[in-house]
Amino acid sequence: MPINFTCPHCGIHTEVAHHFSGQQGPCKGCGNTITIPAAQIPQPKSSSGLPIVLVVLIVTVVALLCMVGGVTALILPALHSARDAAHRTSCANNVKQIGLAMHHYCLEHDSFPPAYLPDENGQPMHSWRVLLLPFLEQQHLYEQYDFSKPWDAPENSELADRMPDIYGCPTDSDADDNETDYVVVTGPGTVFEGAKRVSFPQIRDGTSNTIMLVEVSDSFINWLEPTDVTVAELIRHSSNHNGGYNAGFCDGSVKFIPDTLDISQLRDMSTISGEETAESW
Repeated sequence: MPINFTCPHCGIHTEVAHHFSGQQGPCKGCGNTITIPAAQIPQPKSSSGLPIVLVVLIVTVVALLCMVGGVTALILPALHSARDAAHRTSCANNVKQIGLAMHHYCLEHDSFPPAYLPDENGQPMHSWRVLLLPFLEQQHLYEQYDFSKPWDAPENSELADRMPDIYGCPTDSDADDNETDYVVVTGPGTVFEGAKRVSFPQIRDGTSNTIMLVEVSDSFINWLEPTDVTVAELIRHSSNHNGGYNAGFCDGSVKFIPDTLDISQLRDMSTISGEETAESW
């Protein structure tokens, strides 16, 4: 391949055979001694006009990125699934501990706590969540609560931001620090029918068949607030976990209730004397 070069003295362009590369001689224009530059060996080109080495590098990088993307696509769902399972287990443990506290309350008071303590007009004034504090190793917090004042009185509202961790699901990172994820099921025939107190012998459907506590992700209920959910309201709430929610039964067990369970089944499982069982689901 001929070598094209320009004389640095006179500027004349010259073309010589490549085997003169690196040799010296007189310029045919001005006669000054010049050195023939080394021949430039062109890089092979691909059909796209890019050097072959660059094409190979690009293909290799793309292949590596595809491989990493494929591995990530396989790993991420597994990681999400494992994390959800761990959070679901932690939530179930919270439900379990609250259920055990309910049992300890029963041993001391011969009944489950009422859904709320009423004021002189029969209106909800204090929540079962406050009544349960001594049985959740929260005696000091319980002693600071003023039962002579409503739950939202300034004296009690100061405690709102001190909600025990056990009243919040570990998955629900979007909830306010004072918003609980655990509510009892209220309504006629349930364990928590307003201010009524229910004892174990009254649960004729069997404690293993009767729901007392459920987990919801969007209760918007201050943990001090004497408010919970009816069966109909429970259907409208979502869960912190995929496919269903944790529920505590009166025997202290915790079961995962599937989202597919209809309202009639939930109503059967929430009443204490309808002679239904939980075996069908």
